[in-house]
Amino acid sequence: DLDILLEGIPAKYFLSRGQQKLLVCAMIVAQGMLLAAQRNKRVVYLIDDLPAELDKQGRDKLMSMLAKQQTQVFITAIEKEIFCDVANAKLDIPVKLFHVEHGQLR
Repeated sequence: DLDILLEGIPAKYFLSRGQQKLLVCAMIVAQGMLLAAQRNKRVVYLIDDLPAELDKQGRDKLMSMLAKQQTQVFITAIEKEIFCDVANAKLDIPVKLFHVEHGQLR
């Protein structure tokens, strides 16, 4: 079990769940940036249930971070409005929406 520490205290004790999710996402994006820099390879990011634990500000931060990577990102969410927020965030990224209902792509 690996803990991220700040002054010897595990981050999970002073970060909210949303802040923890952003921290983990930032670490994953950093890993993707390192891979791109060292191996000239782009990664594909998969974000399951984007709004879980994140408020609008947190989602915007994450989307901004991902948009700068200029790579493909797949995002899932229960509510369609979340994707409207992403499309309207003025990040200059193309957005395509796929709706799955009862196992069928609509």
